[in-house]
Formats: sequence, C-alpha cells, structure tokens
Amino acid sequence: VLFEGESSYSGYTHLATIYDFSNTTIKVVRNKNNLVELSKAGSGAAVNNADYKIYYAFEESAFSAGTAIEYTEPIADIEIDATIYVALRYAETSFITKAEAKVCKEYIEGVGVATAEEFTAAVANKDPIITLTADITLTDLGLITVSTGTKIQSKTGSTYTITLDGTTRLGTASGSTVTFENFNITIASTIKTVTDLGFTNGWYAGGYIKSGSGSAKLYIRNCTIDCKATTFGKNDAAIIRPYGNDKSYVYIENSTITASLATDKGALLGGQYGVFYITDSYLKAKNGGWDTTDGSGSWLAVSSPVLVLNGETTVLGYYKATIRDFRNAAVTAERDIDGNVVLTKTGTGTAVTSSSYLIYYSTDNSTYTEYTAPLENVSADTTLYVAIYYTGTSYHSTPASLTVPEKILGDVNGDKVVDANDLAIIRQCIISTASNSAADINGDGIIDICDLVMAVNNLS
Repeated sequence: VLFEGESSYSGYTHLATIYDFSNTTIKVVRNKNNLVELSKAGSGAAVNNADYKIYYAFEESAFSAGTAIEYTEPIADIEIDATIYVALRYAETSFITKAEAKVCKEYIEGVGVATAEEFTAAVANKDPIITLTADITLTDLGLITVSTGTKIQSKTGSTYTITLDGTTRLGTASGSTVTFENFNITIASTIKTVTDLGFTNGWYAGGYIKSGSGSAKLYIRNCTIDCKATTFGKNDAAIIRPYGNDKSYVYIENSTITASLATDKGALLGGQYGVFYITDSYLKAKNGGWDTTDGSGSWLAVSSPVLVLNGETTVLGYYKATIRDFRNAAVTAERDIDGNVVLTKTGTGTAVTSSSYLIYYSTDNSTYTEYTAPLENVSADTTLYVAIYYTGTSYHSTPASLTVPEKILGDVNGDKVVDANDLAIIRQCIISTASNSAADINGDGIIDICDLVMAVNNLS
C-alpha cells in the first residue's frame, strides 16, 4: 500500500499499512525530541507477536539487497518530508510486505485538528488531548460539551485561536475536569445573545464558556479570551459561567480576559455558585470600570461566590464581592486617601438601602466582625471575606471573598501605574464634570485641578 502526500491517521500520525489480515499497520511518528518512532498498531496477528519485526530503509531496493535495517530504537536525523520504507519480517525469514510513508513534519501531541469538523469530531470521540494546528471558527454549532479528562491546547511553539460565533458555546460536562491551555478564544461580535438563544434569564444558561455542575473543574492556563460582543442580552450572563446549583470551580492562571462591553449587559465572570481562583492574570471590562453590580458591564457578576485572586493579578476597576440579595447587592473594598480600607454596600438590592443590613468582615472566613469604620493596617492583596448581616437574625448572604488592592495615588484606571492615561481621565472628568470616584485623588468629593496635580506628582 503506497501512501503519498499528506497521508495521515487520526490527524497526527503517518501510517504504512501492512498486509496481515488487513489489520496491522506501522505508525511513523516524529516525537517531541525530533526522533522518528516506528510501532505496530491494529488488531492483526503481527501486532502482539514478537516474531514479526519492523524493518526500515530509505531506498526500496534495500529490502531485496538485504540492507534494510531492523528497527530497535527511535531514529535520528531524518529530514522533514523524508520518504521511509517500512516492512514486517517474520522470524528473520522473508519480508511479509513493504510500504512507503512520509515522515511527519513535526511532533503533535494528541489529535491534531485544523478545521471545525476535525475539532467537533475530536470532542465527540472524547480524545484526551486535542491539539490545534490552525485557527478555527465554530459557527452555529450550539453547546459543544467537552468530556472529562480532555485537554485542548495549541501545538508546541504556536498559539492558535478558536472563534465562537452564532449559537456556539463551549461547555464541560457535570463533574468533569477539563483544561484549556495555550490558545486564544475570541467571542465574535455576531455571537448570539442569551435572549437570541431563547433563555428567559442568563443566570443558569448565560455563559459562552460554561463549567459543568457537580464540582466540575475548568482550568484555563496561558490563554487569552477576548469578547467582542457589545451585549449578552441579560445582566447575569457572562463570558465564563459555572453552571447549576452545585459548586463549580474555575481556575484562571496566567491568562488575559477582556471585553469590549461598553454600557450594556454582561460580565467577564459569573455564576450562582462559582468558585474562581485567579492567579497571575489580567482582567478588564468596560474600559476598566463598571457602574452597577448586577452584571451590567462589570467584570464580576456572581451570587454567593468564592473569589480568590493570587500572584500578580490585575483587575482594572474596583474589587467587588457580590452578595446574594436579589442579585443586586455588593460590597466594595477601596482604600481611602490615608490608605485605610473602606467597605461600602452598592447596588439596588434591599440590603443596600436598608440600615438593618450590616456589613461584616473576616480575614479567615471564620470569625466575623461588624464593619463600623475604615480598616487600618490592611496590607496589599489581603483577602477579606465579607457578608451582609440582617440585624438581630442571621447572615443574609453567603460570605464572599475579595482581594484588597494596593492604593496608588493617581492610578485611576487600576493598572498599577500612574501615567498619561490616568491624567487624561482626570482631565476629562474636570472638563465634563463627570462622576468617577477613582479620579477623586484627594477624596474631597470634587474632581478638580488639585486631583490632577496629585496625580502628576506621583507619575510612575
């Protein structure tokens, strides 16, 4: 059997088929060390019979000349696209048959996919490693559920992009563990909104990347997720959303998540019982800020969450812990001009407007203290657990965690540097009399030239 051109098997190996009840093949694979490996595969008698030896040569005549080489170890120094001839030999007698195959161009771990059809087939086959070898656009495919144990990645040395468009969403099965690593996800501006998809709310269904229920785990490592949609259709919809009434865990490591959401609905992260661990990552929504706590243009819209920010994680805008009070109450932590931490209730929920609902805080999620005055001596990146307590009864909410940012005078957009971008924001607020608490550097309730001068004096 002669294979010519880009002959392939399962998207990543080149095969020469050997005649042994038509069920034995010799796989020709270049490994990660640039060595070529030969192996028997299939269900033929020769596969598990040690008397059938693999021989190879670079000239077809070598078999009749007796100079073909028995394969005993990976072969070095074989050029890309080289032609190799392989054969099976039984008990050192005659060659059963021989075949020709091209040597793989490069090592690809798992199943290589370069088209939407190959990607969906690999997901359906529950292949444990799916390696992108090209950019892929997934259009109008509905919810694609990735099975447990699956890892999706770019091939070594490259970073490819999966674009979600139309009705397409990526999800994981209940109780599953799935890894996204070293590739990009673009959510197209023409993606269908939650409303378009027929959901009456976005709370359970409104995630374009969904982590299954039942303590499912989704690991997002070394990825860039960019949402170009300007609305999700519902305030409680999100780019990444744990699903269901049971806890679902999302681990975001060394990744960037951004959205072009301006003033409309949707958030970066969401979920009713989500647990987010975010390490060494960068998150930005609505040009660095947001106005409400129900998910409208925010980076976080979750009810009863656990949120842990670790390492060099940057969130542009305020840090918020959303407390479950009809999904519209939150506790915001900010540093005042003296560096003390101020906790405030924000949003439109009952707990915000009623003085009977009190803020309680803890540093260990065990012992809670009523918040009555700004907290002194709170170091940068301290994790605070906050809850809203109804006077005389019990906690009105499941405690949520937030990380207290470092206060840098003049850092209006929250990127941890004071530069021309911050000055431009302050200047615009002065000209337009727009309200932006971050631009009120000295905390006197007025944005004026005094704030601009303080920022200039603290330029990075």
